[in-house]
Amino acid sequence: MADGYGLDLQVGIRAALVGNAAIAALVGARVYDTPPQPSVYPLIQLPAANVDPAHTDGTLAAYVTISIEAHSQSIAGSVECQKIIEAIRAVLDRGESSVTLANFALIELIEITSLVRRNTSGAGFTGVAVYRAYIDG
Repeated sequence: MADGYGLDLQVGIRAALVGNAAIAALVGARVYDTPPQPSVYPLIQLPAANVDPAHTDGTLAAYVTISIEAHSQSIAGSVECQKIIEAIRAVLDRGESSVTLANFALIELIEITSLVRRNTSGAGFTGVAVYRAYIDG
């Protein structure tokens, strides 16, 4: 069985991020759905995708909302997370041609919002960027 919309998008985004030189300079290949424990920081996490079916003209399509997290444990973690979020934006925002899906056609990929905040534990920072994709097929 082929992957669904959310997993296909997650796999495509991960490949686009890992293959980008600016991302690699910031986090190496540390782009995970679930980071290993213990983790080496900084890293990017793709924790989940929300799929909303969109039935149009008798064909299947979906809107997929995906959160992408940047994690840092550095003293300068806020700045580090902001740099990672900006690098992600450069790859993904309106970056449909940068993301290849195995089973569907990526029609649109746009950033909805982003933020950087100190972790509630007080140790480190997390940046979150939220993207919305329209996928056909």
